[in-house]
Amino acid sequence: MVVFATMVDSSCRGRSYFSTEGKRVGLGPRDVSPGDLVCVFEGSPTPYVLRATASGTSYTFIGECYVHGLMNSEALDMRDEGIVESETFIIE
Repeated sequence: MVVFATMVDSSCRGRSYFSTEGKRVGLGPRDVSPGDLVCVFEGSPTPYVLRATASGTSYTFIGECYVHGLMNSEALDMRDEGIVESETFIIE
């Protein structure tokens, strides 16, 4: 149990728990904030957090995250099923 607790502690240190509007739970960068966007880039198994800039026309890259149900190819499967749509982002 000590080994497990140590591994959990090292994996979560400096990270924040969050939930999405779609009721998914995740673990992301320390400064993840309400209104941030969770996205999965084409070809990537990992979701990332983006934050809209003041202009609202581009995004700032905040960091990678874990979101239960969006890892590996699950998000792409959702796109193929028409549950979510593809979108293009400009990252500053």
